[in-house]
Amino acid sequence: MAASNKGIQTIEDVVSHLIKHPADDAYIADLLTSSDYLTLWQINIERNPWQYDDVLLAEVPRKECEEYCRGIVEDDANGPHRYVVNRGAFKGLHHRFSLATFKLFFELYDLLSSEHRQRVTVARRWLEANGLIAPAIERFHVPHTSEWFATLHQWDPVQAAQTKFVVDHAGREDVCSICGDDPADDYRLAKPFRPAGTTGTLRLCDDCLEIRRAMGEPYEKL
Repeated sequence: MAASNKGIQTIEDVVSHLIKHPADDAYIADLLTSSDYLTLWQINIERNPWQYDDVLLAEVPRKECEEYCRGIVEDDANGPHRYVVNRGAFKGLHHRFSLATFKLFFELYDLLSSEHRQRVTVARRWLEANGLIAPAIERFHVPHTSEWFATLHQWDPVQAAQTKFVVDHAGREDVCSICGDDPADDYRLAKPFRPAGTTGTLRLCDDCLEIRRAMGEPYEKL
């Protein structure tokens, strides 16, 4: 029983324990939902609303503001944030084991990834508006390239594996990322709908494009 396992100290310990003892899933999921763990992120928003709002950020003393903005933007440039990495990991774990605890962690890190992206976006806008950095050049990965698969695997390992299977089965890369049909064209999610950490691009046939748009995903042709 998880309650008697004093070795559970970290999230990694929880994952290891549940893989070995899935019967403890409901108990641990209940601990998470009944505690403040899943809502701790709200404390930063309440204490530091200026990190999420352009108007409030502009009211912060310039030196302090510049140090904060440079720090978060430089940190973001060093590679995928741990929230994005953990989101992808729990997406894969939930798909594989179908445990409620893994779903809760996925939802938490999905939210934290979006919250972090908002802070980075606001900080970058301030630096750009004050002439301290050049405007960001928008880049994207072409679907089915090695870079595209690597980025997608971090964000959504399930979709990455499914698309890899589709492409390998077709024996060519110019097919739909979802169903393997051709012809297919390259599309990208409209910027306001593009999640943090993902490629935002797919190679889609006409049918899958319409399905995605009907699901509320406004893909635009590259």
